[in-house]
Amino acid sequence: MSATTKKMILAGLMAANPGLFCCPLCASPMSLTECKSLICSNHHCFDLARDGYINLLSRPAGGKYGKELFASRKAIVNSGFFEPVDTYISGLIAGRKLAGNGPHRILDAGCGEGSHLAAIQELAAAGPHQSLLGVGLDISKEGIALAAKNNNTSTIWCVGDLAHSPFGSGQFHTILSILAPSNYAEFQRLLTADGRVIKVIPGQNYLQELRGLLYGRSSRQPNADSEIRERFSETFEITEARHFQYKVSLQPPLLQQLVRMTPLSWAADQNKLQTVLQLNELEISVDLSVLEGRKLPS
Repeated sequence: MSATTKKMILAGLMAANPGLFCCPLCASPMSLTECKSLICSNHHCFDLARDGYINLLSRPAGGKYGKELFASRKAIVNSGFFEPVDTYISGLIAGRKLAGNGPHRILDAGCGEGSHLAAIQELAAAGPHQSLLGVGLDISKEGIALAAKNNNTSTIWCVGDLAHSPFGSGQFHTILSILAPSNYAEFQRLLTADGRVIKVIPGQNYLQELRGLLYGRSSRQPNADSEIRERFSETFEITEARHFQYKVSLQPPLLQQLVRMTPLSWAADQNKLQTVLQLNELEISVDLSVLEGRKLPS
């Protein structure tokens, strides 16, 4: 698909969903102009990138999440490492009946390179469901650029800051937060009245074999997952919850991709890191909980 085609698809999705965006600088409504820019009433302007995404940051964001990490995460997600979790989430989305004829709008907040959103959309669209519109938001331009390379005709990719998200209030039926930081106040603003937040949190045994080899301890911080669940339930009424615990045997090069995608490798001793990278096989624990919640009654 050419860059011109990707840009026109993006413009078409924006035109078909008026009201979706608001200015991240002044919060005023934004409109599409000449299929090339989003402009607000105070004349703040953000151009559509030729590769099929839009950058709504006023200044570049720093951080350790680079191209190699996102490419590795894409390889791991596409390998089926998270398939049971993505399949379950897609079922939650496909099983909901929405009022009206518009698309089911899904925001992946902290989408990285977009692999989870792409997989979930594909799975959910296979069922008996109304049309889906995916919106991926991440502060990393590298992640969003990689997501847009494999863009389909039902996803908008945005570089932006969740703390100042560039979307209008009440625009999303579902918000995904998959192993990513959350902003619950912003999620409340962005959700429709009957919307849902789906959050994926790591359990104590998540990647325990890798943690043990790199740091000599296998479990995460005690009760970290229960603290996240408690904070979630302070803002949202939990409507569904599912715990996933299984093991995946990884061989090179997927084992190497897993090491490169996780922040566990950032502070690791280099000798220990090289030992892991040279292993012929390693069985890895996946320990994740999926929480679905709706707004608490006012």
